[in-house]
Amino acid sequence: MNKNLLKIDQVAEMLATQPKTVKSWTSKGLLGAVKFGRTIRYRPEDVQHFIDKKLARHIAAYMNQAWEHRKYYTGQHSMADIILEALGAYEREENK
Repeated sequence: MNKNLLKIDQVAEMLATQPKTVKSWTSKGLLGAVKFGRTIRYRPEDVQHFIDKKLARHIAAYMNQAWEHRKYYTGQHSMADIILEALGAYEREENK
């Protein structure tokens, strides 16, 4: 077995969640996994891809909301300002 493959507990720790949540994401096809019989392992690049997709979805949703409500902002806000605010909102949510 590849030494670079991660165990479910390691992935759960990386994603700050419970192993049962990782298992659920895996069974739903949201998180790629390598199966050896009944053993499940995760490639680091699959975990990173999952994180990137999660971040992209969060930023897209925030940007949509911010762009639609842009008229309520005071002053001028460029798309770059909205992207930076979306990243900040994501980091604040992840650190709760």
